[in-house]
Amino acid sequence: MPGAAGNGAGTNSSASGRQESTTNYEISKTVRTEVQEPGQVKRLSVAVAVDGVTAPGANGQPGAYTPRSAEEMQRIEQLVRPPSASTRSAATKSA
Repeated sequence: MPGAAGNGAGTNSSASGRQESTTNYEISKTVRTEVQEPGQVKRLSVAVAVDGVTAPGANGQPGAYTPRSAEEMQRIEQLVRPPSASTRSAATKSA
């Protein structure tokens, strides 16, 4: 189970998987089956190249080149930047 202490072998904290729970009230027995998908993402690297904007020109030719504004570059950076460490640990605990 994610978050449960184990013997260390085969522990997987993946958020993907499937859980089923069946309760039979006649004999007071609960059977729980949990299937965990193998594998875990430990590190993800992303590279982003951002260029300016080229306006459409006459006859299908490229027009004037305009660099992106500082505000637009900051918005793009916020989209790509990884979440802070406190956000990552909270997301890991909820999985």
